[in-house]
Amino acid sequence: MTTNQTHRPLSEIARARVSKREFRPEWIAAALAFKGRWDKARCKRQGYADWREALSCAWHQGWDDRETDGGLLRQFRNNYGHEWLRTQGAK
Repeated sequence: MTTNQTHRPLSEIARARVSKREFRPEWIAAALAFKGRWDKARCKRQGYADWREALSCAWHQGWDDRETDGGLLRQFRNNYGHEWLRTQGAK
């Protein structure tokens, strides 16, 4: 890195990378379906704050492949993963 380059926060870089790539509709559908299955009651029963935390744990612990459309969730993680989850507000 040269001395005249500016440093940007990692969160800003991550948002820029996510916004430049194209989302595949089936990935979005799989993520939204996961969100629908992991409502507040289920998250609370399983000890997660919300669906984002549940999906993050699924990705980290490897049980995302046991979810409906698990293969699509895994593809989504490999392309966007936690960068995308951080962009999702409390919805």
